[in-house]
Amino acid sequence: MYVARKINIHMLENVLFGSILTVTDQDLAILAGSCAIIILLLIPTFNRILLTCISPDIAKVRGYNTSFYDYLFVMMITLVTIAAVKIVGAVLVGALLLIPGATARLLTKRMGSFVLLSALLATIACLVGTVLPMELKLPVPSGASIIIVSATFFLAATLYRIVRKA
Repeated sequence: MYVARKINIHMLENVLFGSILTVTDQDLAILAGSCAIIILLLIPTFNRILLTCISPDIAKVRGYNTSFYDYLFVMMITLVTIAAVKIVGAVLVGALLLIPGATARLLTKRMGSFVLLSALLATIACLVGTVLPMELKLPVPSGASIIIVSATFFLAATLYRIVRKA
């Protein structure tokens, strides 16, 4: 009970759902550093990671250390998760990782364009989801608005695919 009195409900909300207002320069440096590390790791290893994820048997036949690439991929996802928690919150990180990829998958079949499109959609969702509530003066945490924008993209892509097939 004593500990519960010391916890501010707004602090708890920021941890769960994120808030751009609580992001510090140090958080931005961690985010930028994480992005740089991931890009530097992904550029030379993208094809090997992709093959290891899609067909580990073929990767082994080609002589790739599949355990290394599996762990490298998990490490990159961990870096993204740690960097994103402060902005979008612990509850919504999973949605931010999944929804842009699912949206991109609805729009393209090529793996290269899939990766670029999912990164672009996530970036746009973060920018729009952060700016929109501030401009419209909505009392919505930035994390929630980012996920709402991302989900809107997914809904639009789903409708586009349905209309295109008809």
